[in-house]
Amino acid sequence: MSQIQVQKGIQLVLKQITNNMETQDFEKLLIKSAFSCMVCDGEIDNNEMDLIKSLFHSSSFQATTSIDDLLNQFINEINSQGNDFLRLFLKELRIAVLTEDEELKLIDFCLKTIYSDFEVKYNEIKFFKIIRSKLKVSNETILEKFPTKDIFLEKSFEIIKEKLPSIEQFLEEDIVTEKYIDRLKDDFFSNSTLPQFETIKTFDNGFLDSVKE
Repeated sequence: MSQIQVQKGIQLVLKQITNNMETQDFEKLLIKSAFSCMVCDGEIDNNEMDLIKSLFHSSSFQATTSIDDLLNQFINEINSQGNDFLRLFLKELRIAVLTEDEELKLIDFCLKTIYSDFEVKYNEIKFFKIIRSKLKVSNETILEKFPTKDIFLEKSFEIIKEKLPSIEQFLEEDIVTEKYIDRLKDDFFSNSTLPQFETIKTFDNGFLDSVKE
């Protein structure tokens, strides 16, 4: 094998490692986004937790990371940092360089998490709007990808669906200036006090098994 072939082989391996690291960084951001949407109302709901675990196990990230370890890391961080955990997440999201498809996938993770407990609190809508303000994708593209809330509520009863906000309500054009966004963030964080959350002790396969069936 020539030296040129060896160099090309090394470059290919390094490129694959870099791409894998970038993929894992994005998938960690997805899980962190879903986790932040789950805790922004001051509660950890079992349905939301199961949903996040199922999303994690559909990613390549699971090959090198334990979902319980990752969630416990986030829980310990939010217990010590409080609302600063969410502020730091929003800064991380603002500087992230994402493609349109990646932004849509992040929105998908967030909305799935918010809808998963069949109860949407106003704090969750406010927090999602702050997340949405950090993304470049247009509302038209979001609605083309997610035209109705039924996408996230396929197995729900109609009476439950009727009580939940539409996708349009998450995208209402009330964030029009940076000052408004700042006021929205101030309002969210001044009216949001996060409790101390318990870490995850065991992994429950029950939900995942039921999905596979």
